[in-house]
Amino acid sequence: MKLLLVGLDGLSFSALEEYDMPFLQAMSEQGVRAKHVTLGDPYTGTGPVGASIQTGLPPAEHGVMERKVETWQTLALKPNVKTIWRMLNEKGVRCGLVNFPLTYPVDPLEGFVVCGFPAPWEHKGAVNPWANVDLGGPLFWPEEIGRHIGTFRSAWMYYVRPEEFADTHVPHRRAVAGDPEALRYMMAKLYRSLHETARLTFRLMREYPVDLLAAVLVEPDTIGHLGPALGRDRRNAFLREVDDTVREMFVEADPENMVVLSDHGCWVTHEREAVFLAAGPAFASGRSGSIDVLEVAPTVLYLFGAYAPQMAKEPAHRFLASGQVDESEKQKVSERLRAMGYSE
Repeated sequence: MKLLLVGLDGLSFSALEEYDMPFLQAMSEQGVRAKHVTLGDPYTGTGPVGASIQTGLPPAEHGVMERKVETWQTLALKPNVKTIWRMLNEKGVRCGLVNFPLTYPVDPLEGFVVCGFPAPWEHKGAVNPWANVDLGGPLFWPEEIGRHIGTFRSAWMYYVRPEEFADTHVPHRRAVAGDPEALRYMMAKLYRSLHETARLTFRLMREYPVDLLAAVLVEPDTIGHLGPALGRDRRNAFLREVDDTVREMFVEADPENMVVLSDHGCWVTHEREAVFLAAGPAFASGRSGSIDVLEVAPTVLYLFGAYAPQMAKEPAHRFLASGQVDESEKQKVSERLRAMGYSE
C-alpha cells in the first residue's frame, strides 16, 4: 500500500498535546505536523470540508454548501464533480474507502467503497434522520463485500437501541446536559462504533489489496461535542483508544506512507483548526506549519503522479521530500515507522 489515509472527524489540533495519544505524537515527530486550516463559517462542518478534501474544490464549486445533515440535498456533490478517488482510478490506482463522508450513493471504483456519513443505513425500528428523503443507490461496492459489513453502521447514532430511544439523538442531548446514565450509554455506543469501523477496515484491507486506503473514524467529533460534561479522564481514555486504533491500522496495512487528518476541530462547537500529520519516504521529516484544506487533494494526487495543474491549489511541496529518495533512506524511514507502530 502506497498510502494509508486516516480521517479523525473533529479532532482538534490542541488534542495532540493535551491528551495521551502516543502513536500520533510519535508520527508528528517523525514526519510532518501541521495545522489543517479548514473552511470557515458557515462551512466548518464534515459535509463541506469532506467534499473539499476529496475534490480540491471550494464549496461553491463542489456544491456542498451546508453543514446540516437534515437536508440531504445540501450534502451531495454537484453532478459531474470528480473526486480524487476517480482521478486516481483513471491512472490505474486502486482505492479503498471506508466511512468516508459524502460517498453515498456509492460511485463504483476499482477497489472497494463502504459509504460514510450521511447515509441511510437502516437500523430496525430506529428513527432515521433521512427517512423522509427519497434516496437510492448502493451503500457499498462491490456487492460481494456485503458479507463483511455485519453490524457496521456509518455513525454512532445507529447503535442506539430504538426500543429505548426512538430519537437517536436523545441520549447525546442528555449527556451534554450532564446526565451520568446518558454519558455511560453514549460512551458504550461510541466505543462500539469505533471498534466496528476498525473491524470492517481490517477485513477489507486483508481481502482486497489497494494502493490507497482512506478510512474515517467519526467518534472524536462526538467526544468533542460532549464538551466538559465528559470529563478529562474519560476523554483521555477514549482518545487513547482512538490512537491505538490508528496504530493498529498502520501495523495491519504496513503502508509506504501515511496521512492522518481531521476535517475540523471540536470543543462543544466546531473549530476551524484541525490536524494534518504525514510520515513516510514521500514526506519531509520534522516539518511543521499549516496546510490549507484545498491543498490536501492535489498533495494526495501528486504522490501518485496524478496531479492536474488546473486544480485550485498546488500540492504542499514544503512538506514533501525533495528529489528522489534512495533505497537506503527508504529503509531508514521504514524502520522508524515500524518502531513507531509497534512501540507502546
